[in-house]
Amino acid sequence: MQFLINHLAAFQFAVVFYCTLVVGTIQKLVRVAGTPAEQTLANLLHSYGFLLLLLPAAWQIWARISEHRSRIEAAKEKPVVAFGLIILGILVCLAIFGTVSALSVRHTGMHSPD
Repeated sequence: MQFLINHLAAFQFAVVFYCTLVVGTIQKLVRVAGTPAEQTLANLLHSYGFLLLLLPAAWQIWARISEHRSRIEAAKEKPVVAFGLIILGILVCLAIFGTVSALSVRHTGMHSPD
């Protein structure tokens, strides 16, 4: 179980780093220079995505405590792993929606009708 917890937590942390760094980089590359940044999911993930690190960290602490307490009872492992997979799924959905949000450029500036 320790192997599974380690790898699941590593995937969760990798998705959070993707949300924070890669989505922000994509947004900065796609956005037209000089246009103001809008409040989109990509902006929020880039600015406050580091707070998402609390989810995998809290899950890993809970999984370690649960693993330590239930070394004899293997039945308690399933909810811990299932909850870790749910957290991973939520983070992956945030990464996908954040990437789509970063790729969708909205031009809000005034353009002359030439």
